[in-house]
Amino acid sequence: MTLTGELIQMNAHMEMSAGASVLVVIGAIMVVGFSISAIVYYGDCGWKFSVVLFILAAVGISLMVVGFNKPKEQIIHACANGPISLEQVAVKYDIISVDGKELTLRVR
Repeated sequence: MTLTGELIQMNAHMEMSAGASVLVVIGAIMVVGFSISAIVYYGDCGWKFSVVLFILAAVGISLMVVGFNKPKEQIIHACANGPISLEQVAVKYDIISVDGKELTLRVR
C-alpha cells in the first residue's frame, strides 16, 4: 500500500496559526485602547502622558506585525480512496479531523 494511491487531495489552503492570531488580536486591542486613551487624556494629563500611550500603541502595532509575519500552516482536505491506515497518514501529516472518508490534515 502506498500513501499516494490512497488519498486524493481535494484542496489545500494556508491558515494562520493560533499563536499568530492571538498576537494580532492583542496588538489590535492595544492599538485601539492606547490610541483612544492618549486622545482622551491629552487635555487632562498633558502631552507627555499621551506620548507614552502612543508609544504603547506602537508596541501593539509591532505585535500585530510579528503575528502577521509568522509562518502559516498548510491545511489539506483529502478524500480516502478505499481503506487507509491512519498511522501511515500520521507519519507525514497531523490529523485534525476525520469525517467519514474526508480527512483534514496539517502538513508538518
